[in-house]
Amino acid sequence: MAFLKVFLWFLFFVTAGFCWVVVFEHGISGFSEGARAEFEDLCDLFGSG
Repeated sequence: MAFLKVFLWFLFFVTAGFCWVVVFEHGISGFSEGARAEFEDLCDLFGSG
C-alpha cells in the first residue's frame, strides 16, 4: 500500500510540473495548444524517432 501512495504522489508531481511548464511557457489562454505542443516535444525527446 505504501508503494501505491508513493506512486500516486509521483504521478501527481509529474502532472503538476507538466501543467506548470505549459502555463509558464504558453499562458493560460493557450493551455490546450501548449499542452499538445509540449507533449509532442516529450514524445520526440523520449521516442524512438
